[in-house]
Amino acid sequence: MQWNVWHQPKSNHLQLLNKYTDGFGLEEWCADFVSYIYKASGAPFTTGQRNGWDEYNANYIANQAIFSQYSAQYYKPQAGDVAFFDYPGGHVEIVVVGGTKPTFIYGDSAQLDPQTGNGNMAANNILSDGQFGQVIYYLSPN
Repeated sequence: MQWNVWHQPKSNHLQLLNKYTDGFGLEEWCADFVSYIYKASGAPFTTGQRNGWDEYNANYIANQAIFSQYSAQYYKPQAGDVAFFDYPGGHVEIVVVGGTKPTFIYGDSAQLDPQTGNGNMAANNILSDGQFGQVIYYLSPN
């Protein structure tokens, strides 16, 4: 699992960041990370900004034909789903533990990583982040 790889003591975060973002690590990378995970799982994205899989804007992920969209208000997420937050510009996280209290992992550009000077990989179970936004829908792979 990529979470474990990132958190190994001798992990090269800059190398991983470039891998997850297709070499464009100095950007908002939550969507890149989701795109990387789906590519690695054998379900690469077919549309997008750079060669189909590298989604540097979270809003483009919703347009992928491999997903069905479900309202966060009525859907119980499952591991592997993508949580879409209504932050300005959008934000996405991967569900790693589903259910009524899901856990997410994501590329967090707001929390700086000391190795790269860019974002860090983070985990949480926050469904709403006050004024910043909340999960508004889940994208579940078909």
